[in-house]
Amino acid sequence: MNLQELHKSIILLTNRAERIEGSVISQSFVDSQPLTIMLASPNNQIIYGRRGTGKTHAMRYLAAEKVAEGDHVAFLDFGDLGSNGSIYSDPQKALSFRATRLMQDILASVHDSFLEIIYEDIESFKDPAGLSDALDAFAASCTETRVLGTTTQTQIETNDEKSEQKSGIAVSLKSALSLSGETSTSKTRGSGTKDTYETVGEIQPHLEFGALQASLKKLLQKMEGRRVWLLLDEWSVIPLDLQPYVADMLRRCVFPINDLTVKIAAIEHRTNFKISTFGGQYVGLELGADVAADIDLDDFMVFDNDSNRSKRFFEQLIYNHLSALEPETFREFATATSLRSALFNQNPTFEEFVRASEGVPRDALHLLAAAAKNGFGQVFTIPIVRKSAETWYTRDKLSTISEANQIVEFLQRVIEEVIGHRKARAFLFRSDAKRTEIEELFDARLLHILKKNISSHDKPGVRYNAYKLDYGCYVNLMNTATATKGMLNAEGDAYVEVPPDDWRSIRNAILEDQF
Repeated sequence: MNLQELHKSIILLTNRAERIEGSVISQSFVDSQPLTIMLASPNNQIIYGRRGTGKTHAMRYLAAEKVAEGDHVAFLDFGDLGSNGSIYSDPQKALSFRATRLMQDILASVHDSFLEIIYEDIESFKDPAGLSDALDAFAASCTETRVLGTTTQTQIETNDEKSEQKSGIAVSLKSALSLSGETSTSKTRGSGTKDTYETVGEIQPHLEFGALQASLKKLLQKMEGRRVWLLLDEWSVIPLDLQPYVADMLRRCVFPINDLTVKIAAIEHRTNFKISTFGGQYVGLELGADVAADIDLDDFMVFDNDSNRSKRFFEQLIYNHLSALEPETFREFATATSLRSALFNQNPTFEEFVRASEGVPRDALHLLAAAAKNGFGQVFTIPIVRKSAETWYTRDKLSTISEANQIVEFLQRVIEEVIGHRKARAFLFRSDAKRTEIEELFDARLLHILKKNISSHDKPGVRYNAYKLDYGCYVNLMNTATATKGMLNAEGDAYVEVPPDDWRSIRNAILEDQF
């Protein structure tokens, strides 16, 4: 295969997990142990990760694996809920109405998933009629309503005459055909009172958690002990004020069922699982107690955490995606290393590519496509990788915040302060402080976490997170007067590309909340 054909395949590469179909999901997935071991746990779990880190792909891989093992899987994408962004976020409607309506829509989608599971495998169940009744009972518990308003009672005196006439023909087919007929007439008179009720009010969605849990438990019992995996993707599209109520419904109705495992894919800075109330009570989910939150895909492939693992992962990522989508075309490449050698001129170039990807698989595939366009028909070199990273940064990443003036202004101030004045590419910010601009830039993958919970030499009791500016931003400024000298400024004003293990020596790269 010549380089032009190879680059053409890269440019056309599908890079979103939800667009990949069937067996390609499993073939293109790259495991980073112990990720799959943790995912396969029957415990309820939250999977954190920014957009592009592979949450959807990991969930769909898990679904394919569990179906192959004989379990049932219900996959629900919250981004597909029909009323999202309208009814759910309408400030004119009461919180209780929006939350209950959202929960009913979610449960309706769960019901549809169970219906699909049952009818696709109906012959394997011993009691399909009982299973159908249990499914109907679950549907009824999900769609309850009640009328909020006033009820009036009226008594009406009645004095009427009733006339009734009956006629009929019976047909019998035994040894011979026979017909018989009958006609009768009767009249009755009566008087008394009749009560009528009139309710004036608004129909509201209503859920009884006890009845809901009982119907769901009975439904799973009818599914004959086979574990059901409920995979909830795109949790973070749910409005923040409604998330604790949906989480509370899961805790009370779904989590107590032994044969049901729930996995939730979410963006950490866009989640609100719990509202604390009086007396230590709460609405929602308590992380660590009610549900495990031990998977963060942002931590898995950061180059600075483990460079060798990162290089192996991205090498395999490229190979798996291309060979899974075009198996005949890429048959000549027996290993991921052979494909990497055909694409990159030397190991340092590939290492630069991995650094530029910033641990985000989707960004790596976009960057690879940009390199194929910029160096079409050429072996990738470091200048091609850097030019592609700069293009991806300025054209795509910055565009996600272009309309948010406050975020753009904050990013420019960080660049001027950290890169321009301190000649560094990374900075420290208190881990217990909340700054909307930093969270937005982190979600947009313009900032990346280098390391969490670091102590400072000057303030040993205070914990910090180390953030680094995106590689594309760094490249964009490399040839200017504000170019950086290294990652962080270490003690003695000596700039180092990789920070030392003793993070207490970091002095001049701390941004306070007042910045």
